[in-house]
This record gives sequence, structure tokens and C-alpha cells, in this order.
Amino acid sequence: SLGKNLAKTALVAVPLAMIESYCSKKYPSMPFIGAENIVLAMAAGFCAGTMALREISNYALMKKRFLYHSLKKYLDHKNVLVITGMRQVGKTTLMKQIFDEVSFPKLWFDFDNPLDMLHFENIDYDAIYNNLLKESGTKKKRLFVFIDEIQNLPVITKIIKYLIDKYKVKFIVTGSSNYYLKNLFPESLSGRKFLFILPTMSFKEYLFFTDRSKEEVNANTEKNIDNVLNQYSLIEFKKYENDYADFMEYGGFPEVVTTADIKIKKEVLRNIFASFFEKDIRLLSDIKDIRELRD
Repeated sequence: SLGKNLAKTALVAVPLAMIESYCSKKYPSMPFIGAENIVLAMAAGFCAGTMALREISNYALMKKRFLYHSLKKYLDHKNVLVITGMRQVGKTTLMKQIFDEVSFPKLWFDFDNPLDMLHFENIDYDAIYNNLLKESGTKKKRLFVFIDEIQNLPVITKIIKYLIDKYKVKFIVTGSSNYYLKNLFPESLSGRKFLFILPTMSFKEYLFFTDRSKEEVNANTEKNIDNVLNQYSLIEFKKYENDYADFMEYGGFPEVVTTADIKIKKEVLRNIFASFFEKDIRLLSDIKDIRELRD
């Protein structure tokens, strides 16, 4: 009965904390504590039996960037959603959160993985669609396709156009190179795309993600945080001076913002800087040797 009850709980995607509360009350003598351990125990066969369990994603429980709430409004529209921006601003995490939001048949591809690109390397676009349907396990419902790092396969834009026009496939894609994407997509997706630029965190998002006050924790949209901050007096704003100084010094890259250790913050920034010079500058310019520019 434990397996069946937990399966029902998981199938409606109840947050892990609620699963833990439910199980601790209903099964107080169980030899494991914590929702994560419950999930692990089920995966290990502890609750084996007649369970139909879907994965409880950590991304569904994470805090959301403000852009998330805007993107959700366009999920029913036919156009492809293109999320672009600098490296390490959280594009992949944002798209995975949208992926968890979608209840339709859906597929995820990472074009940093050559094997994922093979699904679209066919001159017969109808065959591509049929293979996607087969992989998703659907026949009639609308198909959602999520593609990370789309700039690695430029020909994909023609395929996307064809699948949108003929089969109404919904595409949500990301790419790291702003300039490249802006020049790639207008060629074949004119009138069929919504372009969203994900910047580094604003100071409002910084306050939200660092739990600097109870109000910001509860305010999960930019509008709500504006309402909260507009009620503050000058004295109340003074308590954020140190936070603002930290924000100005280290910036708004999500991993940097959510890292408390100063040494690790600096190391993360070094890695982002190195990645930008080694990949984006080389891709977007004719510069072959970037060391002189870097120095």
C-alpha cells in the first residue's frame, strides 16, 4: 500500500517536502527520513510493486528567473521560443523548468551532444517528424521539442520551419551566442519566432535568489517585488547597501549569486571569462589567436 500511495503522490507532482510530511505522518516507523530518501528507496526497489512513478524533477522546485513567467504565456502559441544570452546566465536551467511545466508529449535534445544532432540529420523532414513521434510515444497530441545549444546545427532552422508549418510542432530552443542567433534565425523563421534575451540577474532577482528578506522570498515575480520594494523607506533600503556592493563587485551570474564562498565566486567568474574568450569570441569574430585580445 505504501508503494501505491507514494505513486499517487508522485504522479500529481507534489513537492518533495509534502511527500516527506505525508509519509512521516502515515508511516512513522519507516526506517528512512526525508523525501529524497523516499524517492531513492523507491528507485532501489524498496517500494517495488505496482507503482507507476514519474520522476520528480528538482528543476520544478527551484526558484524561477523572472523571464520564466513571461515564457509560460507563449507556450500555446505556434511560434518557436528562442532563448538567448551570454554563457552561464541560466538558459538551460530556465528551459528545463519550462520543460517540467509542459504536460504534452515532449522531447529534449542537447546539441552539444553529437548523438542528439543525429535525430535531425536527414534530408527527409517528414521522416524526422515520424521518428520524433515514435520517440515521444504520441500519435495525435501536439509535440513539444526542446533543443539546447541550437547554434551547433544551423540547418535546424529550415527543419523547424517545416515542422511548425506542416505539423504544428512547438519548439523551445536556447543558444549562447547572441549575435550568431540574431543573424541565423531571421533567414528562415521570419514571423515564426519569439526571441527572448536572458540577461544576468538584476538586483531585484539577486534579492529574490539570496533570500535577503522574507518579502522577497514570497514575491516570485518582478511585479510583486516592485510592490514590496516601493513600500520601503530610505532607512529600510539602507539594509541592502552591503548586498548592492556585493552585487556590483561580483555581478549577476546565477552561480556566482548563489555561491557564498568568496574564493569560489572568483573562480566561477574566471571560468566564465575564460569560456567567453575561448568559445564565443572565436565563434563570433575572425580573430584566430585570442590571447592578445584577452591580455
